Amino acid sequence: MKKITLLLSFIACVVFAQAQELITNGGFETWTDAVTPAPNWTPTLATGQTFSQEAVIVHSGMYSLKSISGSASGTAKMITKPYVVVTAGKTYTFSFWYYTDASTTNLTGGLRMWGYWENPDGSNGTFVQTNLQPATYIDQTSSIGAWQQFSVDITAPAGSGQVELDLRIYKNTTLYIDDVSLVEKLSTNLSTPIANELSLFKVGKSLLIKNVTNGTTVDIYSAIGARVQSSKLENSAIQLNELSKGLYIVRVGKLSSKIML
Repeated sequence: MKKITLLLSFIACVVFAQAQELITNGGFETWTDAVTPAPNWTPTLATGQTFSQEAVIVHSGMYSLKSISGSASGTAKMITKPYVVVTAGKTYTFSFWYYTDASTTNLTGGLRMWGYWENPDGSNGTFVQTNLQPATYIDQTSSIGAWQQFSVDITAPAGSGQVELDLRIYKNTTLYIDDVSLVEKLSTNLSTPIANELSLFKVGKSLLIKNVTNGTTVDIYSAIGARVQSSKLENSAIQLNELSKGLYIVRVGKLSSKIML
């Protein structure tokens, strides 16, 4: 009876809009082999540089992308291919998490984003690429031994329909990349609230919970009432497991709310 009640509660709830992830395999969970993430990614190696699957230093999930670059000049690239479909005039948030090994000496010139707006059929266009090609690199000083997030808003120019997004890595670096994301920017700074009892926001693979004490247990139940995740709240958030798409109940103490993943 309890399971039936939970299921009916889900069906009756209003499902709020939330940002849809546009990058496939942004968490580098799927690999063709130990050096090639797939689908959606095409690597370009530089002299003396390697990409590989990493299972220890990860931001979320099972794996991240590891890059080691020696002293030789050159640009290593991890490129989104096929390109990502976008809508001209809409603004998107591009983000990823990065972690820098202490052996890295090129902290202010070793990592940056890059990209190209393309025509709707994926062919090269004549678009202004300024917002995809920043002149500055990412300062990795604060990411030595700690995960940091890079995030930028980009607006698709008139006439465009696809976008190539690159992670570009340069010499004298050892770093890790995880949870690459591209989502349409909503009217609020975070995703639209998706619950009305608990204040919940889903951002990437994180579930943010407001006005709840850190250390509190957060339980997530499936539509049939089976508990599928139990995590402690840290920094007002939990990292979501690789849950199947669908409706879930989030429960904290006596409070519970619905969420669609």
